[in-house]
Amino acid sequence: HTLPFSWSEHQVLTTLDYSTQNKWVNFWMGGFNHHVAHHLFPSICHCHYPALTPILSQIITNAGVNYQCVYYYELFPLHLQYLRKMGC
Repeated sequence: HTLPFSWSEHQVLTTLDYSTQNKWVNFWMGGFNHHVAHHLFPSICHCHYPALTPILSQIITNAGVNYQCVYYYELFPLHLQYLRKMGC
């Protein structure tokens, strides 16, 4: 099957960042909360994600693609909605 958009756009559309501005969450999660940067640049060390994420979000938004970033406390309800949608 072919996707109706590029690989990079697919990564952005199917990935969610959370609490990227929160230093505690960045430390606790080890950069895991910067999913978009990780999926677009998997070989870059996670210590660079906090600096890279604002640049990526601006580029993504300017390209007209929906960049998704939520707060940490929003994750659990979103995950439950996703599980319900998937029928689990």
